[in-house]
Amino acid sequence: MKISAADIAEASAVLRAGGWLSRTPAAFQDAILERSIWHHIEAGAALTHGGDREGGMYGIGQGSVDVTPATGPADLPVVHIGRAPYWFGILPVVSHAPRAVSIATRSDCLAAVVPQPALDALLAAHPEWWQLLAMQALEHFSLAAQTTSDLLIPDTRRRCIAVLLRETGHRVGDVPRPQIDIGQDELAAMANMSRQTASTVLRGLAAHGLIEIGYRTLTVRDAPQLQALLDG
Repeated sequence: MKISAADIAEASAVLRAGGWLSRTPAAFQDAILERSIWHHIEAGAALTHGGDREGGMYGIGQGSVDVTPATGPADLPVVHIGRAPYWFGILPVVSHAPRAVSIATRSDCLAAVVPQPALDALLAAHPEWWQLLAMQALEHFSLAAQTTSDLLIPDTRRRCIAVLLRETGHRVGDVPRPQIDIGQDELAAMANMSRQTASTVLRGLAAHGLIEIGYRTLTVRDAPQLQALLDG
C-alpha cells in the first residue's frame, strides 16, 4: 500500500508530540525520522519476535500493537497494548541482546522503522546520543516494573482497576486516553483472573458510573475515584 506524504507528515507529528521521542532534542528527532523507513502494516502482522537480535527500532505513528512476553511459555497473554505514539526495539541496538517481547499489530499501523545499521552509524557519529536511546529502555523498564507490581495485587478488584488505569494511560504515558479497544476476556487475561471474575468487577464499576462498557471497548469515566479504590 502506497503511503502518502501527508500520512507520513501526520504520523511524524504524532511521534514528535508524545512518547519517548518527544522528550528528546529537536536535532535528535530530526535525525531519527530522517532515517526512518515508513511501512503500512495490516492488523495481525508480527513485527518482532522474542529472541531476535536484529531488526532495528520501530515507532508506531498510527495504530496500536500487542506486546507479549517472550521469556515464558508460548501461551502467555498480551501484557500491554502500545498505542501511537509508541516506540520499541531498543534492546538489540543498545546491547545486541535478544528481544524480550514479541510484538504484533493490533490494528492497521503506520510505522517508522529505523534500521539497525542506520542507528549504529548515527550513534558512532553522535556518541552523546546514547543517553537519549537509553531513556527509551528506562521507560520500558518502568512499564515492566509497574506491570509486575500490578499482577502482585492480591485483591481482584484492585488488580483489575490497576490494569485498566495503566492501559488507558492514567498511570503511565503522556496524556490519558480514557477509551481502549479491549474485550473483557482480554482484560481478564492481562489481570490474571477469570473472565467471570473480571466481568463481575467491571459491571460493578459500571454500575457506579466509574467506567462504561461497550462492544469490545472499555472507557474510564472517573479516573480519580478509580485511583482512590486502587490505593485502598
